[in-house]
Amino acid sequence: MKLLCPHCLKSVAMPDESAGQEAPCPECGRSFPIPARYRPTVAPAAPTVPLPLSPEPLPSHPLPIPLPASAVPPAGYTRSRSITISPCVVAWTPAVALAIIVILTFAPWVGVYPGPVYTQGAWRAITGYPKRDPQLERLLPKDLPPPSIEDRTHSDWLVMLPYVLMLILATALAWIERLEAHERRTGIPRRLPLFWPHRQAIIAAFASLALLFLAIQTARGLGLERALDAAVREKFEAARAAASDPREVNFDQALEFARDGLERTGWFYLAWCLHIVVLLAILGRAGLKRRGNKLPPRLMIQY
Repeated sequence: MKLLCPHCLKSVAMPDESAGQEAPCPECGRSFPIPARYRPTVAPAAPTVPLPLSPEPLPSHPLPIPLPASAVPPAGYTRSRSITISPCVVAWTPAVALAIIVILTFAPWVGVYPGPVYTQGAWRAITGYPKRDPQLERLLPKDLPPPSIEDRTHSDWLVMLPYVLMLILATALAWIERLEAHERRTGIPRRLPLFWPHRQAIIAAFASLALLFLAIQTARGLGLERALDAAVREKFEAARAAASDPREVNFDQALEFARDGLERTGWFYLAWCLHIVVLLAILGRAGLKRRGNKLPPRLMIQY
């Protein structure tokens, strides 16, 4: 057998009879132990177990799968429903909601009803000219002092023009970001501007500024609202100056204002709700990004 001498570190041939003993090295003459030869042994066979002649019958009803502890309703509740927050839906929500708000700017936000006789939306608030129906205008009470409601309505361009600009910029950037993400998944290369890594923060800034301008305009009232309010106040100005108790005049003034039928439309409140949804979706998307590769969160309702 061929071995390596541990003393002279040379490969030497040793006789097979010296296996398991010490023998001198043919090169250096120093003795070293020779390993014993390997003798494989066969383990005894394990006893065989005879297979059953027929399989055990399966239960007629499948066994219930045990639910995790978090999915079992607590005491007093019998059912539970869960909703998974989809990252894809959250990512698309700002772009879709902002586009709907842009469409709503062309709808009437305030109006004088029934009719409506006068209506005004975001774009007409910029120009200062409410839309009117000449035929229905004849049915309005003629006891309001001149000038007319249309002539009293002034432009709100100082607030509404920045609002519309911020809204359009946020909408355009949100849709560009979604389309770019789709192209990136399909492998289409594209050169991007330097601010692109901060696109989410920029969209959030534009959407927040748009909501801020809308809140300012809501607190001030649109031009049509202020015009009708000024006409009603002017009508009762002399009565308020001569009255001993101004509460009666204030009550009559409130009745007159209600009789004129000025209302904010559902389109106006829908635009407000969508603005809030946009900001919540942007915050939710940032939270999902911080979760990394974790499973998307779920909302559970137990009843």
